[in-house]
Amino acid sequence: MTTVYVDGSCLNNGLPNASAGVGIYFGPGDPRNFSGKVYGNLQSSSRAELDAVRRALAVTVSNKDSYPVVSPVTIKTDSQYAIDSLTNPDVGKATNVPNLDIINDFRRQYQGCGFTVYLAHVSGHADNPGNNAAHNLAIQGARS
Repeated sequence: MTTVYVDGSCLNNGLPNASAGVGIYFGPGDPRNFSGKVYGNLQSSSRAELDAVRRALAVTVSNKDSYPVVSPVTIKTDSQYAIDSLTNPDVGKATNVPNLDIINDFRRQYQGCGFTVYLAHVSGHADNPGNNAAHNLAIQGARS
């Protein structure tokens, strides 16, 4: 099984000067580990959490020749919101769903990825090394 931890972070969440980032953690020293800023004007913790999951799948797919995927791929997140938004087929049927662009992009990637993907919830701030590493990367991304 391929496992990746993800997290999103937003400094000043809900304020005009909010800055959101994502963290993706495959393991110690893994070159696929990633810290980056959420693109665009919409900066929120919810958007960062979704973007982290979407980017983790994209990184897994784009690197599958160098890092063979052992199916299933399990993306672990502390965001139940992200899991519910990405797995509930009813989300997205209305046009006023927040972050619908990221949700739809994830679903398109998933349909064409060629392997099984599970989204698994982990408790945040519970001293889980993978979740802690993803969290630290997300904070770095929000600060960048």
